[in-house]
Amino acid sequence: MKEPWWRMLQFMYYEQENWPKVLEILEILVKDFPKREYWVMLASMYGETGEEDKQLLAMEAAHAGGFLTKETDLRAYGALLVQADVPNRASKYLKRGIDEEIIEPVCKNLQLLGQAYQAAHDVPDAIGAFEECGEIDPDGKTFDLLASLYLDSDQYAKCQTAARRALELGGLSNPLATEITLGTCEFHLDNLTAARKVFTDVRRKARRERERRPETMSGDWIKYIDSESKRREELRRAGLAD
Repeated sequence: MKEPWWRMLQFMYYEQENWPKVLEILEILVKDFPKREYWVMLASMYGETGEEDKQLLAMEAAHAGGFLTKETDLRAYGALLVQADVPNRASKYLKRGIDEEIIEPVCKNLQLLGQAYQAAHDVPDAIGAFEECGEIDPDGKTFDLLASLYLDSDQYAKCQTAARRALELGGLSNPLATEITLGTCEFHLDNLTAARKVFTDVRRKARRERERRPETMSGDWIKYIDSESKRREELRRAGLAD
């Protein structure tokens, strides 16, 4: 059988939506006529048929063979590695793709790289990727992620700025959570009055929207802030405050 015949047969089975036969022929093609397009098609078909493990293995083999030469290939490979809980490898290959100018350093690619770093608990590099994305294409979701990462790394002033920017830009899936992040950073900056106002606003909105979790969280924060403010006032009156 010549290569074009296999291709024709694969196309005919594809038109019939006979996926087992399509996979069978693609497996022959990658073995006897290894090319980028066959490997990518094989991995894609494994994904379409719910065989994610084989999809990743196909991409692994293609990468080892040097067939993943396009941005779409490396993006798909990186996303599969993150999904398979191998984020360190994902970030390595995505960063290499950007450095070698195969992957364009646009926001969507930097976000994927940042997500890989974040999944690998590499907070500094995740922050770097999302910061670069925020400079290229300011977006509420990007600044929301940055606010959370800044909070996790105790960078409270940057967290405050990023959370406010996220709320200003909008487009957030859970703005109440972003406001809670902002209130938390205000508290850690010792801005108790500002923090209490944020949590009061969150509690009011949460009650109106019948969101129990943010209502409870903001209520707990308000109680804690009031308790802390009272403690400081008592210390001040006793002449023991700093």
